[in-house]
Amino acid sequence: MTNSVTADSRPRLHRRWVDGLIVLVLATAAGAASFAGSRGLDAPLIKSIHWDVWFDADCPRVHCTTVEERGVHLRTGAHPLFKLWTYPPALALRRLGLEPLVADRLLRSLTAAACAAAFYVLLRLLGSRRPDSVLFTLLAAVSAAAVFWFTVPTTYPAGLLSMLLALLLVAVGTARLKSPVWDVPVNILTLSFTSTNWMAGLLVTFARWPIRVALGVVVAAACFAATLMVIQNFCFPSTPIWSVSYDDWRYFFHAHAGGPGRILPAFFAHSMVMPALGTAVHDSTPVLSIQHAAPASTGLFGLLAVILWAALLVLGGVTLYRRRQPARFCAVLALLIAGQLLLHLLYGRETFLYACHFGPLLVLVAAYGTLGRTRRLSLALAVALLVCAGVNNVQQFRAARARVQAIDQGATPAGIAQPSGSMRVQSHCKHAARRGSAITAPTQQRELSAGFRVHHVARACNDITRRSA
Repeated sequence: MTNSVTADSRPRLHRRWVDGLIVLVLATAAGAASFAGSRGLDAPLIKSIHWDVWFDADCPRVHCTTVEERGVHLRTGAHPLFKLWTYPPALALRRLGLEPLVADRLLRSLTAAACAAAFYVLLRLLGSRRPDSVLFTLLAAVSAAAVFWFTVPTTYPAGLLSMLLALLLVAVGTARLKSPVWDVPVNILTLSFTSTNWMAGLLVTFARWPIRVALGVVVAAACFAATLMVIQNFCFPSTPIWSVSYDDWRYFFHAHAGGPGRILPAFFAHSMVMPALGTAVHDSTPVLSIQHAAPASTGLFGLLAVILWAALLVLGGVTLYRRRQPARFCAVLALLIAGQLLLHLLYGRETFLYACHFGPLLVLVAAYGTLGRTRRLSLALAVALLVCAGVNNVQQFRAARARVQAIDQGATPAGIAQPSGSMRVQSHCKHAARRGSAITAPTQQRELSAGFRVHHVARACNDITRRSA
């Protein structure tokens, strides 16, 4: 009997070692790609006079929050515990002798590695074969959402990781994790990085447990999260316990979003295949924008990628609807995508800004095509899409990085109107006043050695005015 058990356990142990090795390779590749892609991009972004130049993202503020103890983090209503979770590991990396910029970059690379590992494990738990799981993990890694958001300082990669952990919990099921205690940290994490992502934790909890138990988990998670917010405020007095600014409210039904006719293509197409880069002017600041870009507007590779992605997504969606296994996971995934879509139909100026939260979820739907009769067709489409989307997205990423570098060097790249000195002062002071934070002198020596420090608004505006004079 013992010999039989031992013999049966050997193949299972071998499979685990193989999966573990694949996870290690994928995680290493994702982390290395994120680190390499960040070079030459994150430094110009965090010191740019154009705060939101990277598709409306607040890269200087996020970098400051991550690496600076006194960095002002006033958007706790949107990202409640971001500083509490990111500053300690960044500080540990800095204590090892790394520069603030490199520490932030390495922390972002570790997040990319964790997301790649979680994505592969999730596909394996759903019943996807090993080669299929590798293929769709790579497909998620070359998507526009991953290429453009795992290479700059933002909160969204960490938010994606928390959502993947929530999906892992429901994929594992209550048979293996029989205690609702596991749901408490998942709810806290999904709430921590982006408050609207708490929908993932809530959906998982109510899918796994009866209503009474689920309500108890939610209350416990809320209490723990509130306690952590108080601790965060105690450790970092410049970070309020909970703050909702005027900025958050003015993004509802924003005119630049263009309504469903612009939001839907950005949600379903642009998150995988990057269209032609455009520009917009937000608060007198020129920024990169693809909100009004047409899908497949980058040429042959873009056109092929959009067609392949549409076909793959349809096949996966049909298989998901017919299969509905595992039932709880399918329900959570469908509701989570619907919740993200509804959120961004109502909120946001640049839909692509949030692509990191919903793009990988769409790849999960597409991966369902390999779990049914359409497996071979889905694999063929995925391989072709991997090549076309990879080439297209890397080309567009290099073009976007070149524009940012041109702005950093004082040039005016095609399609971007460089504002005058007085306009830059007014725009920068407006951003500082609105966020309650400020910008230090954009000298490379200070920012690369001491990080991006935040001071009072008046001092920042005086510094900027003096430099522009």
